[in-house]
Amino acid sequence: MPVGAFTRTFGTTLNAFFKRFGFTILRALFIYSISLFFVQLPTLWNLIMTFGKDDERTKVQKRVRAKIINPSDPSSPYRAIEVLHELRSTPDDHIQTLADIPPYCFEHFADKETLGVRKILDVEDEKQPNGKIFKKVLFFVLNNKKKRFHFLLISLYWENINGQIIVKQRNVLKLLDEVYYH
Repeated sequence: MPVGAFTRTFGTTLNAFFKRFGFTILRALFIYSISLFFVQLPTLWNLIMTFGKDDERTKVQKRVRAKIINPSDPSSPYRAIEVLHELRSTPDDHIQTLADIPPYCFEHFADKETLGVRKILDVEDEKQPNGKIFKKVLFFVLNNKKKRFHFLLISLYWENINGQIIVKQRNVLKLLDEVYYH
């Protein structure tokens, strides 16, 4: 077979192949190169850079945080590992009533800042329908006149979007203050 015939046959076969499959091959090469440069190489680089490094952050991220309550029932809820068998209803085991919480907080969180405190003015015994007595802590005690004045102040405040009290309302407040508090 002469050299020219081989070249001609190979050339026509190659041209026919690229005319038929050239666009598909180029598109596949383009997609795979994008995948290589933007997905595979960064993943490989991250794997190389973090190989053998188990820092505290990675351990915290990979820990098991919750488990299913009933493994035989796939619709059962997940619960945190710390309280898997029972939910905590108190911050600590020795706290039995609300009165035990302030000393506990002073003992454990004395160095933390608070958002604020309110003075307890009164504790009332309220009888429940089942006969138990419930101690109700009151942070404010208002008689009927003071209650009306308090709600009037709130309504006047919310009528003005900025919280600015206009002159007419200020005069009403002065009058109410004189009547109820003096």
